[in-house]
Amino acid sequence: MVHRVAVAGLLGLIASVAPGCGGGAPSAEREPPAASTTTTTTTAAETTAPPTTAAPTTTTTEPVDVTTLRPPAPARDPAGLARQIAVAEAVLRTDGAGEAEVAEAALAQQVAYRQLGDHPAWEAEVLAALPAELRPVAESHAPATTCGR
Repeated sequence: MVHRVAVAGLLGLIASVAPGCGGGAPSAEREPPAASTTTTTTTAAETTAPPTTAAPTTTTTEPVDVTTLRPPAPARDPAGLARQIAVAEAVLRTDGAGEAEVAEAALAQQVAYRQLGDHPAWEAEVLAALPAELRPVAESHAPATTCGR
């Protein structure tokens, strides 16, 4: 899926510049993710293939070079930070979003949560300003905002 490719690349970039937060070996020493495989079971009476899903509706584009992305400016107040998180999270949850759009949203998400880590006193106000469905997500990311500090 396009989203996983962009986010995986962006996370790899972030892990390489923030080694204190990686929790493991440097990115060059990590094992690459295992490739997904499909198996087919054949018996004498029939051939059964695994169930298929609908083809993705996104168009194929060239991969995004995440190293060329410029991070957005972090919000300067709790209300702005809640908006920045909500917009980034919305794009990351949108089926069919383009690879570049997802990569930019993932970077904006990282910037926003880092800003939350720089201003822990804002946390309650930011969480209160987020849509209810995003609060658990933000609450789970908040403890990681001070990683390596």
